[in-house]
Amino acid sequence: MAKDSRSTLVSLAVNPVTLLGVVLTTTGGVLWLILTALEIFDTVNNPYVGILLFGLLPAIFFAGLALIPIGIWWRRRQMAAAGRRVEPLAINWQNPAWRKLVIVFTVATVANLIIGSSFLLAGVHYMESNNFCGAACHVMYPENAQYRISPHSNVDCVACHVDEGLGGFIQAKTNGTLQLIHTVFNSYPKPVPTPVHNLPPVEHMCLKCHSVNQNYGSQVIVRKGFAEDDGAATATVLNMHVGGGANNKGAHGAHLNAVTMEYASDEKREKIAWVRMRRADGSVREYATPDWNAGKRTGLETRTMSCVDCHNRAAHSFESPERALNQAMVLGRIDHTLPGIRKRGIELLKATYASHEVARQQISTHLADYYVKNHPAVAKDRAKQMDQAAAALYDIYSRNVWPQYNLTWGSRVNHLGHNDSPGCFRCHGGDLTSADGLQITQDCSVCHEAVSMDEKNPEILKTLGLAQQK
Repeated sequence: MAKDSRSTLVSLAVNPVTLLGVVLTTTGGVLWLILTALEIFDTVNNPYVGILLFGLLPAIFFAGLALIPIGIWWRRRQMAAAGRRVEPLAINWQNPAWRKLVIVFTVATVANLIIGSSFLLAGVHYMESNNFCGAACHVMYPENAQYRISPHSNVDCVACHVDEGLGGFIQAKTNGTLQLIHTVFNSYPKPVPTPVHNLPPVEHMCLKCHSVNQNYGSQVIVRKGFAEDDGAATATVLNMHVGGGANNKGAHGAHLNAVTMEYASDEKREKIAWVRMRRADGSVREYATPDWNAGKRTGLETRTMSCVDCHNRAAHSFESPERALNQAMVLGRIDHTLPGIRKRGIELLKATYASHEVARQQISTHLADYYVKNHPAVAKDRAKQMDQAAAALYDIYSRNVWPQYNLTWGSRVNHLGHNDSPGCFRCHGGDLTSADGLQITQDCSVCHEAVSMDEKNPEILKTLGLAQQK
């Protein structure tokens, strides 16, 4: 019986489906060893290689495992349909050959469990990596471009976008699956709408690294710029009142200390129609627009103010062309002494291009043409600086404007401050009034004091010992 059973097992296993399963499983197992080595030496950097290793490879392995029993079942039915007797499988422990076969099967099963579990864990780990979130998912290219140069570039994507615990994990994978479907069918909106409405609470996100109890006091900020006519360096010096902790003054002190802020706004949180301020002593004051008081509240959402209502682009801060160009000139990537470079640079940045490649070519060509026509001596003697300026302009454009996603200047609004967007003026713009006629303050000195504004040689920089760029 033992011999017949083994012969039966062999005859059932020798079929194209089972043999294909063995080949796929063996291939997956061998490649698993390679994958493990790649992980150990941290050489998986290309996002599409990662998809192949962590997506396709597990699929091959598990497909092979599934095909082995399917093939045996299919072969058994085939033999029965042909009228051939199929001997029942009976393990004979007295037979050394059977004992050896069982041992081999057990070892193979344990190995498959280890390899399969490793595949699943590696796949989950990879799908939570920055490489997968930002580079493999091409929809996120624009956000990833800004993330990589942001102050939070050392913070993993999942730290801010996936909540803690099983619930957060399930929600993230469910959202990810829906996003994948939209990507496959090219049915996602362009640009991807913001803000993200299902971010984790700030206690699980911002406050892991930052503290609302920290008193930041007042901080001096120097913003350098360049005159449009002659490119001369200028500086704006602000004394920013941040506060926080025991300091109730400044931006943090007024909004975080012993007070809870609620507000109602449109879906984009750009137009605020109602604010309620609740202090620790129980006192409450409400401010509202005339439309809110008239009952025009359709499409408005109410939420409690948190860090991300002002710091909404903390890790994905898209720039304005003026600010980005100034920064490139401050860093020396664009020579600010090139005549007319600021004005012409902004014109080239704001121009419409069909694609990044077209932008690269036309920015370089149009900048060269400008100097050949208007400053021939510069075009002849400073070709290197012109080429560097064109490359820097394209770099600014390529990380802020994405024609294929309908993402252009101003598509991503930063609420921090009020230079590039209404920002603070969403509440402090004079439209919100309490029942007794009070308005939310518009006093600039509450948040900052302007020590100098776009001055070429502000005296304060000499006092502070900060050299002004010539």
